Amino acid sequence: MTEKYYEAINWNDMEDRVDKSAWARLNDIIWGTSQRLR
Repeated sequence: MTEKYYEAINWNDMEDRVDKSAWARLNDIIWGTSQRLR
């Protein structure tokens, strides 16, 4: 399930446009929130 989801999104293309530290913060927000919602 997860792998198909990742394949559907061009993460490399996104990362090229996003500053690495901002990307890390964004991941923190996304995964931190999803963990709390479970």
